[in-house]
Amino acid sequence: MKSRGIVTFLMAMPVCLGTSAAIYFSENFTSGKLPNTINVSDEDGIAYDTEVYGVALPEDGWMVSSVGIRGFAAVSPTRSLEAGLQKNRLSTAFFKVEEKGAVLRWAGKSILPAIAERYLVQVTEEGSGGFRTIAEVPGENYEWTFHSVSLDEFAGKKISVSFVTDSGDGYMIAIDDIMAGVPDDTLLVAENETPVYYGGVSEAVVRVKVTNFGKDINIDSFVCRNGSDNVGETSYRRKLLHGESTFVDVIVPLEQNVRMQYTVYAVDSETGKDVRLCTGDLFGSAYERTVLLDKATGMWCNNCPKGILTANEMKRRFGDNLVIVETHANPDRLECQEYWPGLKFYAVPYMMIDRNRQSAGELDNNFDRQLWTPVKAEIVPTSCDVTDYNAEVGFKVRFADDTDNASDRYRIGYVVTCISFSDEVKQIFYQLNSLTTPKYDEYYFLPSKIPSRLVDFHDVTVEGSKAFTGIENSLPDSFKADEYAVSSVKVTCPDMLDRMQDGRLVAYVLDTETGRVLNSAAVSFDGSWSTGVDEIGGDMPATAPVSVRRMPDGCFRLGLGAEETDFLFELHDMAGGLLFSQKGRGAGSVDVHADVLPGVTVATLRTAVGAVSAKIITK
Repeated sequence: MKSRGIVTFLMAMPVCLGTSAAIYFSENFTSGKLPNTINVSDEDGIAYDTEVYGVALPEDGWMVSSVGIRGFAAVSPTRSLEAGLQKNRLSTAFFKVEEKGAVLRWAGKSILPAIAERYLVQVTEEGSGGFRTIAEVPGENYEWTFHSVSLDEFAGKKISVSFVTDSGDGYMIAIDDIMAGVPDDTLLVAENETPVYYGGVSEAVVRVKVTNFGKDINIDSFVCRNGSDNVGETSYRRKLLHGESTFVDVIVPLEQNVRMQYTVYAVDSETGKDVRLCTGDLFGSAYERTVLLDKATGMWCNNCPKGILTANEMKRRFGDNLVIVETHANPDRLECQEYWPGLKFYAVPYMMIDRNRQSAGELDNNFDRQLWTPVKAEIVPTSCDVTDYNAEVGFKVRFADDTDNASDRYRIGYVVTCISFSDEVKQIFYQLNSLTTPKYDEYYFLPSKIPSRLVDFHDVTVEGSKAFTGIENSLPDSFKADEYAVSSVKVTCPDMLDRMQDGRLVAYVLDTETGRVLNSAAVSFDGSWSTGVDEIGGDMPATAPVSVRRMPDGCFRLGLGAEETDFLFELHDMAGGLLFSQKGRGAGSVDVHADVLPGVTVATLRTAVGAVSAKIITK
C-alpha cells in the first residue's frame, strides 16, 4: 500500500466478508507500465484538448504515470477538444468470484482539486458481452479516496471489472490499488476532523472518522498519544466490519500556549497492536487563532505553482483557522498597488504569516515556530450589511490582559479581496509553470503555460488602503482583560470588483509598532456569512444580546436579555445532525436540560434580538 496521511472516502457500506481470506485479483501498477492483466480502450474516439496537458497522452485512453509522491497509478485524460464525453475503459482480466463476502476495493483521485472527476465501475460476466454498472462516482476527491463494493451477486461467476471515465469537461482521473476478493489486510482509513486552534479551554476533543476497508477487526479502544505518552483514550470494544464507519471522540488535556503533536491509534483487541490512524496538532491559548497567510504570486511567474501547492496544503491542514490573502506582483494585471508595497517582498512566490517578518520566505519553511505563539487578542464579526456599492461589518475585539491603547498602537486593519472574478476578467488569466517532476502533483501534468480555462484566482487583494496602517482610533484607549469593545469597518466597492457581493473583508487586530497581526477574521459579502461559532465554552460577555453557557450541573443556561422574547435552542453534533431542539419564550436566564453524549456539540440560540452559537465539550 502506497497511501500516506489522511485519506478520505466515499460509498463505504458494511459488508459481511467471506469465511476465508482470498484475493482473486490485485494490481497496484508498481511496475510503471500497464500489466498484461489490464486491458484499456478509447471507446469514444473524441480528441483530447491537448493544450491543457503537459505530458504525452495515451492513444488507448489510459496509461501508467507517477502521481505525486504516492508512486505509479493508472491515469486517464478526461477533457475533450469538442463536445462529447471521454469514455475511456480500463478493464481487469477475468477472475472467478469464489464465494459470497468478496468485495471490489480501489483508490481513486482527481488530479485537479477544482475538478471532481466522474466515472463508472462496471462488470461484465464471461461470455455475456454486456456491461453492468455496479458503482457511480459522481465527483472523486482530490485526496486519494478508497471505495468498496460488494461482489456477492457475482458469486460463482467469472467476471471482469472496468473503470470507465464519464466526462468531457474534466481533466484527469487516477486509479490505484485495485483488489477483488476477501480482504486479508488491516486497512483503517481515517479522516481527522479536529481543529488545530482553541481558545480559553483546558481540554480539546480529537475527532476522527474511521472507516474499515480491510478485514473485520476487533478494536479495544482508540488512543491519542503525544510521543510515547497516552494523553487520551476512548473505549470501543466491538468489531468494526469491512465498509463500516465510526466517529471517534477522544478528550485530551491542553496546556496553554504549548503545541501538542498527537497521533491517534486503534488498539487491535486480538493482537494488542496499535494501528496508526492519523496525526495532528493542537494549540490552546487565551483565544482561538485565525492565521493570516499572505501569499505573493504572479501569472508570469513559472515557479509560483509551488506557492499555490503550499497554500492549498495549509488550507487543508488548518481549515477555517487560516485566511489566505493572495497578492499579484507587477507586471501582473491583478496587481493591487495599495497592498503590494506594504508587504516588502522582493520576489515571488513569497509568503508570510501574520505579518511576522521572521516567517517570511519563498514557501512555508519559516512558519513552524511562528504558528505556535500565544494569542493575546480576538476579533469576532458581529454583523454584515452589504449593498452593491458599500458594506459595513461590525466587530467585537478583546485582549487577554489589561491593555493600554492611549497611543493608538492597536487598530483594526483590513484588506478587501475578490472571492472569484467574472468570466470576462478570467479570460486574461494564465499561469506559467516550470514544475516538471511528479512530486509537484497536478503541475506535473499541466503545460508550461496553463490556459485561462483551467486557471482561477481566489481571494486576490483588490483594496488595501488601511491594510498596513490600520484605521485610526478604531479601538478604545484601553481594554480591561477579556472585555469586548465594539467597532466597525465601512468600505466602498473597489474598482476591481463589479459589485460588493463579489468581495470578502479580511480584518485583523494590528499592532502598528511591530506591524504584526494579532488575530484575524474574514467576512464574505456574498451572503454566505453568518454569526460565527464562538470558542469552546460558549461564554459571551455581559454586553452581548444573547448567550449560551454549559453549567456545572450539566444544564444549558440561556441568556435572553431583559425583554421577554421567543427563542429556539438547538444542539447539533459536529457532522450537523440535530440532537435536541426546544422552543420557548422568556427573559433573563433560562435553564434547559438536555441529555448529550460525551464529545463536542454545537449549541445554537436564536431570538428576536440576536443569535449565537457555541462549541461545548460535554463529558
